[in-house]
Amino acid sequence: MKSKKTVGFAILTFVLFLTVQPLNAQQASGGGGGGGGGGGGSSTILTVTKAPIQPEGTLAPLSAARIPFTKVTFVASGNARVAVDGLVVERFGLSVDTVLESIVALDEDGFQIGRANRLNSNHQTLLDARFEVLPGKPRTITLTGNRPWWGNASHAGMSVGLSLVAVQTSASVAGQFPIQGAWHTVNEGLVIGSVVALRSPLDPGVSSVQYVGTSGYTFAAIKLVAGSAEGGLLYGIRWHQGGTAIPGDLEVKTVVNGFPYDTTASADGRYYTSIFNPPIRFESGRSIDVSIGGVLLRGGGHTINFDIYERADIYITGAEYRFGILPAYGATIPLIDSAAVSSLDGPYYDGAAVTISEGDMLVSVSQLAPNQNIFIDVPNQQGGAFKTIIRGEAMIARRLGFNVTLGSEGATADVDDIVFTLVDENGAIVAGPIDGTATDSSETSGAGDGSVVFTDRVVFPIGEHHYFVKMKTNTDIVENVTIQLSTTPCTDFIWVSGVATGKNIVVGPCSKVTLSRMTAKSPSPVSRARFTSFKTDGGRIDMRAFVQGGHQYYLEWTEDFKIWNRDDRPPLSPTQDTEWGFDLVEPSGRLPSDRRFFRIVSD
Repeated sequence: MKSKKTVGFAILTFVLFLTVQPLNAQQASGGGGGGGGGGGGSSTILTVTKAPIQPEGTLAPLSAARIPFTKVTFVASGNARVAVDGLVVERFGLSVDTVLESIVALDEDGFQIGRANRLNSNHQTLLDARFEVLPGKPRTITLTGNRPWWGNASHAGMSVGLSLVAVQTSASVAGQFPIQGAWHTVNEGLVIGSVVALRSPLDPGVSSVQYVGTSGYTFAAIKLVAGSAEGGLLYGIRWHQGGTAIPGDLEVKTVVNGFPYDTTASADGRYYTSIFNPPIRFESGRSIDVSIGGVLLRGGGHTINFDIYERADIYITGAEYRFGILPAYGATIPLIDSAAVSSLDGPYYDGAAVTISEGDMLVSVSQLAPNQNIFIDVPNQQGGAFKTIIRGEAMIARRLGFNVTLGSEGATADVDDIVFTLVDENGAIVAGPIDGTATDSSETSGAGDGSVVFTDRVVFPIGEHHYFVKMKTNTDIVENVTIQLSTTPCTDFIWVSGVATGKNIVVGPCSKVTLSRMTAKSPSPVSRARFTSFKTDGGRIDMRAFVQGGHQYYLEWTEDFKIWNRDDRPPLSPTQDTEWGFDLVEPSGRLPSDRRFFRIVSD
């Protein structure tokens, strides 16, 4: 018969077994571990096993990073994804906790998941390693350790390992814990490579405003310099985008020493990762420049702020020993967005910010159409010109208003005696023709003797461009009448929006822009001209003549022939000493009577 003491001990042991076992199961399954993430729940099972291929045991020298200990495979059953919220890792082996400065989980590309954590007094740490496991797509996570940079001779020769003892998730977990991998031998004498990170000369260095459509802009750039012990191998880099921009706002690539590499954005748009396969080698004492840049597609009002959040986001190993290398910290904590390396993570490299603007449009007077004389009742006469400067993206305008002021007009002249056309710097018509009105339009903010409002859709391209108002007056506009157009762009250029973004903008300035003044003149008669050839071109009659000076001229078919200069020089005024000796005939021997104007060019 057992004693009461023995029976009591057995009962206590049984009670403890009932109490502890559910706790361990709950730890493994993540119940009470907080968090779930769509698709989790009792009907979803996350199977956790030891990966078939494990790291091999090796040395663990000072300053070595990402030393791989244990690889673990995660498989989700059913049709639901499983969100993992954390991993509980424990040190094992013949060693002390301080041989490892921190513990890190890595994804399949070798990048850190969550933050690095130190071991607690129970030789464990909870890693905030958050990742998802999709059905049919197993994940393999590697548990790694970072060695401290400071030495302790008494640690030499110790054996250390890391095991996975629990998984935090809302799904049910199937697996045998702990899951253990390789043991490594602590080494205190081997000197491995080092890397220093600096701001690259390619980095803009200051925050700025950039416009939609800007291409080739560098958001952030660092210089990596290998130390004297060995060269480096750059396997990848992960940029943190801390602004309000979304992936659709921009198109970026990582550039290493001038060569571009694709980036992959994370699901939340916060991280942009580039993998270099094969890795990029830089020799001892040499450096490489690594930047991120690209094109602004849209996103007016959003901000872009590319940082390197942790130094572990720069995936480097030594070129000879192949141990992981963490770039050195900076000397101080820099000012926000100052494009500098910090003495802490979060961020490690704090890049300058960019604010995206939809683009803007500024209108001013063009000097390509100065004050000059124009001719009455002749088409394509100069009416003044304005210049546009557009940044960011091309603009679409749907209404352009101008006030028109007449001088010395007398009783007969009015703005409705003028037909207006708007042409670009290549002479192509972009708006009009349209008749002027004898009153100021409600769609113009200024005052004059009348107005003209173009309602055609006009596309203004990026950059600096010039636009010319062309006029044809009737004969109610008499000799010496002056014509001058003006506009207040912010109120008279209306319904202007970006071609890429579709967002409306206000055109500047809000002050009056007054175009050059034109003075009406009657053309002077000249002698007859003999034409050497005649043809039709697109409905217009095209006659060729030998005309002194080689300029283009207009011929008005009236009882007395009149000829004048198309490029707005003073009209030809032959004197008695200037004999033009031309006869006006076409090949048939007669003049056509169905057209009023002819375009004549010199051979």
